[in-house]
Amino acid sequence: MNKKVTIAVVLGVIILLALIYVAFLFRPVKYVPHVPVELDPETLPGYLSSLQLIDDLPRHSKIQINFGEYEYYVLDGEVVEGQEENPEMILSVPEEYIDRIGEVGACQASSEALDKNELSLEKLISDTELLWKYQSMLRYKDCLGL
Repeated sequence: MNKKVTIAVVLGVIILLALIYVAFLFRPVKYVPHVPVELDPETLPGYLSSLQLIDDLPRHSKIQINFGEYEYYVLDGEVVEGQEENPEMILSVPEEYIDRIGEVGACQASSEALDKNELSLEKLISDTELLWKYQSMLRYKDCLGL
């Protein structure tokens, strides 16, 4: 009888922890109202680095972000000009979205780019690896237009 109770308690704790974890993953993000700023290719990395979304990326993220001919990558919560040597994914949008991000914010601009099919995502790792590593980013699905 004690063995059955112990097993039931352990299973209950595991289920409770799993529910708490799932609730955390899908907890909505509170967005700060966007204040328009003037952006150009030189000021864009600093602006993107200030976003909570970039700060919340998993450690050792390998993301390349291209705005036309301008190339940036994420390095430990910072957006840096240049190319990532071994990216896990490459996000590409036309250069005019640099101005658009300054006008309406990164979330609105990315949603617009998705709606117009002007945002492309090239995955260089498997969907399983991508989902496992970036699962915490599901909180930003509204921001990313998903």
